[in-house]
Amino acid sequence: MIIERGIVNMKNKKLVITLCISLIIVTLAFAISIIKLSSVIKEKSQYKIEFISMNKLNPIQAGKYSPTSNATITNNGLSVDLSFDLYTPNDEITYLIKIKNTGKVAGKITNLIALPDYFNDDNTRLTIAPATIDINNIIGKELSPNEETTLKVTARYNYTKKKLQAINIPIQLSLLTESI
Repeated sequence: MIIERGIVNMKNKKLVITLCISLIIVTLAFAISIIKLSSVIKEKSQYKIEFISMNKLNPIQAGKYSPTSNATITNNGLSVDLSFDLYTPNDEITYLIKIKNTGKVAGKITNLIALPDYFNDDNTRLTIAPATIDINNIIGKELSPNEETTLKVTARYNYTKKKLQAINIPIQLSLLTESI
């Protein structure tokens, strides 16, 4: 019995050692999987769609005074602040604003927020009447890394029979984006 017990103990030791080694291997494999997964998650969040430059086209001057404007990229490239001064019907100013995915993974423009919202709020739109702001639709645009698109913003003083007065149009446009 003593000999049998020694053999059984020896078999148990080998089994325990084998189980410990297996447990260590499984733990290492799990740790490696977590590290790889966290790097994939980190990489997935490394997209950045941002405003990178603005080009003001020659303004259209319809009257005595030339329309003027100011434009600045703000909020780490996520917003542009624009201000237009229009003096006479048919005055017009257009900006071509470059948007680029400077990240490492593809991204998508999910929305363009305008403050004040001249596009969706009739009362706000009336505050600048008879002027209007027009933009091209970039919502839903997908951008691969280093790919660019252009946002065209035009402020226009439309014809009116009302008394002429200068119109100032301030607007901030902000990008909402996500990785794809």
